Amino acid sequence: MSQDSKIIIAKDKVPFEKIKSATETRRLFELLARSGQEFYCKGEGSLFAFRPERYLPESGLKGRLVLFEDSDIRSESVVINFNVDSERYYTTCDFSPDGERGLLWPTGILYRLERRAHYRVDLPSSLERGCNIINQDGRSVFVSAVVLDISQGGARLQTLKGKVKDLKSGTRLRCALHIRGKWTFELSVEVMHVWPAEAESFDVFGVRFLSLSEGLSRKLLSMMLELQREVLREQDPKA
Repeated sequence: MSQDSKIIIAKDKVPFEKIKSATETRRLFELLARSGQEFYCKGEGSLFAFRPERYLPESGLKGRLVLFEDSDIRSESVVINFNVDSERYYTTCDFSPDGERGLLWPTGILYRLERRAHYRVDLPSSLERGCNIINQDGRSVFVSAVVLDISQGGARLQTLKGKVKDLKSGTRLRCALHIRGKWTFELSVEVMHVWPAEAESFDVFGVRFLSLSEGLSRKLLSMMLELQREVLREQDPKA
């Protein structure tokens, strides 16, 4: 991946805090296993959930797989995303499936994520990041936009000045997002914030995603974990 095409966490809100203590890392995995709470895993293959049953420092995290569809679950490096109490964490693990169960062996640095619902990633201009706005407040329209950044819960969009009529907080839109030539989403969104003009020729506004189906929410999560994997690789080249 070239320097220009890197997907990066927004610089103004760096979300990572490295867990430096091995004792603290072990404690968190022990609490995770004790809770039995499902969490998500994503490698090069399909997104799946993992329900932990036991953690041993010498053998890793053992648990049961929760498959969403016929998938290519295989031994590989995965990013895992989990909560302990009110905190959220990310790291990389080597995953080995064994029928309906599997083993996760932590391999990367454990990071605590900032306390907010979703982190966002900036999409560089070198990547496909298009958006077609096809409906506004129940009226058919067609407006081309650019996705400046995206999270699992929303996005920041840019259009030519005045193309979205009466643009304001509360405006409802229907959008088709095309990210990186790999992901396409058709979503209902609500405008939450309109930024002061960054340039005379553009409107920039933030939207939140509305009424996500379970399948669509998983698809967004799968994309965000894949983007997260790239960020973790930049933070820790061994990931």
